[in-house]
Amino acid sequence: MLSQQEKEKLWSLIKPIKTGMLTTWNGTFVHSRPMQHVNKQFDNGSLYYFTSATHGKAQEIAKYNQVSISYADVANESYISLSGTAEIIRDKALMDEFWNMFVEAWFPEGKSDPDLALLKFDAHLAEYWDAPSSTMVQLFHLAKAKITDTPPQMGEHRKAG
Repeated sequence: MLSQQEKEKLWSLIKPIKTGMLTTWNGTFVHSRPMQHVNKQFDNGSLYYFTSATHGKAQEIAKYNQVSISYADVANESYISLSGTAEIIRDKALMDEFWNMFVEAWFPEGKSDPDLALLKFDAHLAEYWDAPSSTMVQLFHLAKAKITDTPPQMGEHRKAG
């Protein structure tokens, strides 16, 4: 389980990125696709994504609910990998809470679309790399590591859960 402090740190990294790569297993291969979370917070360790209830990922999750989601912010050198379980839910209250114009573009029938669902992801394990230093600072650390023959200190790396 992730501590509240770990959830807060992860949310500070994930929130501005918005789009992660969801990876599922179909019994033979893994398959990744971009998904945009619709959360306003991450207090309970769950992320939500609008999805089709009948497309491939929903069928894969129904059979194999262990998934991973990765986020990358290359410009800020932040990378997050989350592992956990997923389920397809049809919670009308949550759909109302999370509905936005971006989602409406994917579901033109709106909230009454019979295929509309939420993918709920519960994070169990997390790993992140956060190197918010400028390029010049990173180059300094790389040069120092080369000169001193030690690994570079490029930022924070943690495992949680």
